[in-house]
Amino acid sequence: MATIARGTKAGGGTNLNSGQTIDPAEVNTDINTAYTEINGALDDANIETATIPGGKSLRFTEISAPSSPASNDVVLYAVDRDTTTSLEYKDSAGLVVSLGREGARVYNSANISIPDATLTDLTFDTERFDRGGFHSIVTNTGRLTIPHAGTYYVGGSIDLAAGTDYSVVYLHIRLNAGATIIGTENVTPSTFNASPRLTVSTIWSFAASDYVVLTIYQDNTGNAARNCLASASYSPEFYIYCLGG
Repeated sequence: MATIARGTKAGGGTNLNSGQTIDPAEVNTDINTAYTEINGALDDANIETATIPGGKSLRFTEISAPSSPASNDVVLYAVDRDTTTSLEYKDSAGLVVSLGREGARVYNSANISIPDATLTDLTFDTERFDRGGFHSIVTNTGRLTIPHAGTYYVGGSIDLAAGTDYSVVYLHIRLNAGATIIGTENVTPSTFNASPRLTVSTIWSFAASDYVVLTIYQDNTGNAARNCLASASYSPEFYIYCLGG
């Protein structure tokens, strides 16, 4: 392989030519220049391809979600999601796998009144963290919205005000606030004390723009509303984490 050096000696230009040797006095300068030139070329092309075992290729591109690559190819790319830059790859079937740490955990800072015998979606006014733009504290604050298709772990927990006349308490994770329940937990008087605490979790494959809500149902013989208590670190809490494609 040809060696490279500056086109001229000290005090001259910095263009690189092939077939020349590097002057010992200028090694550092030439290496720095070579790095700049090579790095700049990759940035300008915005894509680089490497061969990996099995006769496949791996391509890296910057800050864009590309179309599905050709058969036997995988595209590795960085993409901005909300305020987080994540590393993902996409195969020829269009499967997207996130290599970043995308997820969110939210809670409500005050008690929420839960009417008797009524499905009630909880809301969340505070974010412990949100990497990927799953939640808003301004609109639809009860939702965790899926930024891109994939498999996710999702869960939540609640603590209800004490009462000795509960008939049943349910905690659901519902898909798109509809009838589809993807996770549920329930208790009856024989299985809880006077202050019911429930936790529910599941793993689910979501489409982009799907969302989940955390829903309480409580029934008591006095037909009274009961508070979902704001309790440090566990009620009401709602969380999601991306496991991959």
